[in-house]
Amino acid sequence: MSDIQSAARAYLSAGFSVIPVKADKRPAINSWREYQSAPMPPDKFPVAEGVAAVCGQVSGNLECIDFDDPDTFQPFLDLLDLRYSGLKENLVYHQTPSGGYHVIYRRETPPPGNQIFAKDLKNKVRIESRGEGGYFLVPPSNGYIVLSGSLMACPILTNEQVEAVYSTAKVFDEKAAQPKEYGKVNSNSDAPGTVFNRDNDIKTLLTTYGWREEGKTTAGQGWVRPGKESGVSGVLLSSTGNFYCWTSSTPLEPGKSYTSFGLYAVYEYNSDYSAAAKSLIKKASESGKGSETVKEKEKPHKPSRSITVAKIMSTAYSPIQWAVPGIIPEGMTVLAGRPKFGKSWLMLGLSYAVSTGSMVWGFSQTKKASVHYLALEDSERRIQDRIRQMEGYFDEYPNNLYIYTDFPRIGEGFIEELTAILERDKEAGLIIIDTLQKVRPMTGGKRAGANLYQTEYEDYEKIQKWSIQSGIPVICIHHTRKGDPSKASNPFDEMSGSTGIQGVADTLIVCDKERGSNEGIMSVTGREVCEEDYPMFFHRDTMTWEIKTPEKSVDSGPFILSTWFNNNDSITVKEAAELWAINQLTARRKLDKLVEQCEFTKNKDNTKKNLIRYYPENVFFGKKNPI
Repeated sequence: MSDIQSAARAYLSAGFSVIPVKADKRPAINSWREYQSAPMPPDKFPVAEGVAAVCGQVSGNLECIDFDDPDTFQPFLDLLDLRYSGLKENLVYHQTPSGGYHVIYRRETPPPGNQIFAKDLKNKVRIESRGEGGYFLVPPSNGYIVLSGSLMACPILTNEQVEAVYSTAKVFDEKAAQPKEYGKVNSNSDAPGTVFNRDNDIKTLLTTYGWREEGKTTAGQGWVRPGKESGVSGVLLSSTGNFYCWTSSTPLEPGKSYTSFGLYAVYEYNSDYSAAAKSLIKKASESGKGSETVKEKEKPHKPSRSITVAKIMSTAYSPIQWAVPGIIPEGMTVLAGRPKFGKSWLMLGLSYAVSTGSMVWGFSQTKKASVHYLALEDSERRIQDRIRQMEGYFDEYPNNLYIYTDFPRIGEGFIEELTAILERDKEAGLIIIDTLQKVRPMTGGKRAGANLYQTEYEDYEKIQKWSIQSGIPVICIHHTRKGDPSKASNPFDEMSGSTGIQGVADTLIVCDKERGSNEGIMSVTGREVCEEDYPMFFHRDTMTWEIKTPEKSVDSGPFILSTWFNNNDSITVKEAAELWAINQLTARRKLDKLVEQCEFTKNKDNTKKNLIRYYPENVFFGKKNPI
């Protein structure tokens, strides 16, 4: 009997349900569902590379807090001890092969499912739990070490103690620590709250509002709320300089992080941040110091930052997050098409696929995540009608697919509301804005002293920066210009507006099809994707789009054309499509690229109106253009 099997039997005898796992942490059995409700018989446990404990009721309400970011572990313990003296000594601690940590306990009541408590600014998980329906590896699995305590004598925590563990873990959520900005006039001015934070010490404000210091840890300075003799109610974090509140016995909201301006808005304006910002602007204007918040000011010199190639190549960066692998990565994607093309059907299909973790457009498997769809040109009734027409595609109605028919514009709380979405929904994985025009500032057009390119770039850069910082893909639906974009040699030049949109976006997609046709083409380019044309097909029975992999046979197009010109002096789009066995939009794009490369010229046919013929200019293809 192996060490893993012996340990598994010991765990089973102690009342834990365990399963065998492979070296990659996946179960070494076809299904482990049955062992979430009843333990495996000890003599049935097979030879395996590792063993994992199943969480939840089956193991006596077992729960594990997983510290993926090892830098949070010791500050968590210190802060937990400050809040709940003696609790940390009773817990079980394991170290993982990656350098992370597990904090393990049983609880009085069944644990919920897996939860995420803290992420970093790049949306990477720092602290999460394994609860009902989850499992975690235990010693003697390779690289797992017992640091303190014994799983065989696992402590049982009260609900109050569990809540202390949860709320202490949430302190380390860097996303929740990002302050909101209110009343910002333009890109060259600081928001009133930013100026207030710079000019007002947060410790002084806390003291003014009746709080007092008690206990200091590696995580930060503890504070006791007004009216309480002892026991910390909040912490001033060393990492962010923000104040995190636990108590519900003050005007502050428990589980929330506050800047100096946040405290000021809550205590002086009953949490009306907008009113607080307006008050600061008014005071600054009346005192003659309004240039800092109201008027444009000269930007301070920002020092440059460099990094060596050696440092870049030795750094382990987080992998790119994809909404659709190979097509839509994290960052800002602008997807454009003519009105009534079917962009909303395309986005509904994508929303359903991501929210359920299923195939999207028949093209690629998605990773399950919450989707927030800003359907700003639609009503709830219209969304309902569309989903009913897609019932052949919608097998269920996801409760993690959120529809918005109203949303603030850029400069009117747009970015703040996006940030609030992530604060409410830790599983958010995709934002869709339909359409981009619906979130533009109401002023529209170009601003004084700036051309249209500058104006659009500044407006949409806010979306792009937010998307990159949050690690959440954001798709912005846009329109192409009037006319026929399929006839343009570069489809991306047909996007409505200035090239500022193209300049700021990380990924560009233009979709088009012939009127009345079910066939179309999706042209894609970007910073993280390869430039490609994907054939599309619209299924009217389910009102869904299908994206196909590009026809690689087209790569041999020049050799097929050379044969064609043995007997012909020109070729039309229709003839090229039939020759290459592709749709006409793709054929037109391929021929136009040959024109750009001076391999072909094109002219109207003298006998048929609106018929374009392509003539070879390269001797490789044979004959010359007779015109």
